[in-house]
Amino acid sequence: MLDELPLSTENLALIGISALHTVRWVTMACFRFGPLPENNVLQFFDVTAAVAGTVSPSISDGIHVMLAPLARGRHTLRFGGTLDLTSLGGPVIDQDITYELNVRRSTAGEW
Repeated sequence: MLDELPLSTENLALIGISALHTVRWVTMACFRFGPLPENNVLQFFDVTAAVAGTVSPSISDGIHVMLAPLARGRHTLRFGGTLDLTSLGGPVIDQDITYELNVRRSTAGEW
């Protein structure tokens, strides 16, 4: 059902830059999730099966962005969106995220 959601870049902004970017919906291969700690985020959302120590297969599914190389200096990347799961008995999830990037010259062996 989630793979039917429209892919949109209207909530993606690289402030002050008109860099080219690629946007793709990516689904990762199955991986092991856990063991969960006490008071984990799933328990916060009343997922009763999310007891401490639980291990489960999982996947990652979402929108990924690849930016063109940025010039040295400071850049602001802002993105977000809304996912309304109320029709499934879930919450409305809003995200408004801002990254402050500082691009600098790299040296051999340094990230």
